[in-house]
Amino acid sequence: AVVSTQSTGDKEMAHYACDCWDAECLTTYGWVEIVGCADRSCFDLNAHATAASTKFVAQQRLDIPVSREVVEVSLNKAVIGKAFKKAAGAVSGAIANLTDSQKEAMKEQLESGNPYKVVLEGGEECEVTPAMVSGIKTVIRTEHVREFVPNVIEPSF
Repeated sequence: AVVSTQSTGDKEMAHYACDCWDAECLTTYGWVEIVGCADRSCFDLNAHATAASTKFVAQQRLDIPVSREVVEVSLNKAVIGKAFKKAAGAVSGAIANLTDSQKEAMKEQLESGNPYKVVLEGGEECEVTPAMVSGIKTVIRTEHVREFVPNVIEPSF
């Protein structure tokens, strides 16, 4: 028997998959798909985590702790709450999710007296003013546990 694998491409891929592959077998009827495998990545767990407002992660203890520099932003929550009201949590979350380089850019912009724009999950832009941030600094964080969201490869026959 002759067996072949091929990527399905974007047109045949499910919305939740980041990659899909088919295994096909050459039969007397021609090529027949015998299994399709979808890399769901961490789509389901991330969707559940968002809906439940909690982390769904696996943990792996590190034999050797890892130290790395991270940029931490300290917020003036009273000012943020007063300015953004119900959206204060989303603004705080958007700031927490910035990359270290974005946090450094935010620091430079706020130190020059200008507001920094953050984009919320729905695409809305909010301006963070210097009064809303009490400090931005680089610290060394030592991790003894690695957290990750497990990925899923889903076969369908």
